[in-house]
Amino acid sequence: MTFLHSVDAGWLGVAFGAVGIILAVYFYRRTILGARLVYQKRALRLIGKDKGELPAEVEIRFRGRIVERLTKTFVVLWNSGRLTVDGSQIVGGDPLRVEFAEGSEILEARVLRSTRPVNGIRLEDFGQLGKAVIAFEFLDAGDGAVLEFLHTSSERFPKILGSVKGIPKGISDWGRIRPVISSQQKSSSAAGFWRAYMTTVPYVVPIIGLGALVFGLYPRPSDSIAQPDRIFVIVMGAFNLFVGLAMIWASRRRFPKPLQIPELFE
Repeated sequence: MTFLHSVDAGWLGVAFGAVGIILAVYFYRRTILGARLVYQKRALRLIGKDKGELPAEVEIRFRGRIVERLTKTFVVLWNSGRLTVDGSQIVGGDPLRVEFAEGSEILEARVLRSTRPVNGIRLEDFGQLGKAVIAFEFLDAGDGAVLEFLHTSSERFPKILGSVKGIPKGISDWGRIRPVISSQQKSSSAAGFWRAYMTTVPYVVPIIGLGALVFGLYPRPSDSIAQPDRIFVIVMGAFNLFVGLAMIWASRRRFPKPLQIPELFE
């Protein structure tokens, strides 16, 4: 048995062992997972003066009032755990709430969609500008809502704060919602091309990595690549495969399908 064959066997053993451990941990955590409140977000800057796009003489008005900027932010909040979250579990002294940057104002807030009307998800006045309370009757596993905020904050995204009994880690931020790029957008501008490129990369990288891994582990008799170079190809192939799969995992749609609406992907 050559050194390379030993390396191949070792790599395969390590790979299968790592996959087995990851799957075991994943399914174990799924079985013991309790209640868990999480959210994803997306924002559209409608118009603004924070970056000097408009001259000082231009006024932005919302319902007759002068504002510095207008941003529409979507927050998808849901229970990704296995146990029910009851509204009574929210601590009265630290309510579940949305907070935008200090000095900003929420001009309009509404629930665009909820998984079930019986959940009673609603937005209430917090009594301070730039803040709103999120209340509900209960959230079973997979229950949630799409919340929309029209606000004046210079920051596109708010903080989701509050204390819920049984969820000591608080509300988890699961990142941004990636927009869907239409074929017209892909070819209309450099920005559209860049967004399309970033959407495609996560799928290309693991394919290249898998190809390099197979090429390094199972060379053809006609290949004349030196043994150190082949080991390097194996390592880089495994690295790209892992990175690519991690990118796909991180960029996937994670919120419940009943909450999928066109506005989240425009």
